[in-house]
Amino acid sequence: MSHKDPDFTTSLLAGGIAGLSTDVALFPLDTLKTRLQSKAGFRASGGFRGIYFGLGPAAVASAPGAALFFCTYESTKKILGVHVLSNYQPVVHMTAACMGEVEINCLNHPTPAPGHYCFP
Repeated sequence: MSHKDPDFTTSLLAGGIAGLSTDVALFPLDTLKTRLQSKAGFRASGGFRGIYFGLGPAAVASAPGAALFFCTYESTKKILGVHVLSNYQPVVHMTAACMGEVEINCLNHPTPAPGHYCFP
């Protein structure tokens, strides 16, 4: 059985759909958790009302990041996979996942300019 790696567009769409699906499924649980942890109390914080409020902006923000992660993961796998022996392929997958995470974290949390810390 032959295996064909996904192309860039497929990875982009798969990542976007995965990010959107994850947000739709887990956003209300995160909202409920936050309300349960509120000092004001669960009911005063909204209870079960409006648990999807704010989903739109969260989905718009996370879907591109997930798409970019998938593209980075698949590209890194393709580049490294041809240079590594087959018994070390799990290392290729781990490295590809790490590269995807590093890229997303750099985009989500850019480092301030070095002068920011040097000069008051």
